[in-house]
Amino acid sequence: MPRLKGLELVRRMRDNSFVLPVILMSGNMHWSDPELFKLLAPGTALRKPFSITELLRKMNELLPSGSLKAPQN
Repeated sequence: MPRLKGLELVRRMRDNSFVLPVILMSGNMHWSDPELFKLLAPGTALRKPFSITELLRKMNELLPSGSLKAPQN
């Protein structure tokens, strides 16, 4: 996103009462910030680089159906 960082987008969503699960993906975030995961809830964050399996696992945790499957090689 050229003008808006992902974390700022999540802040704006939460400020406007959007409670959608989000998965924030970052390689340079302050992971020890205690406010980070409070802000993301009911979502989570992934540290780059990550695998497609890890992404699908997080998505299954957040989606009610939990029906996503990893691609078979």
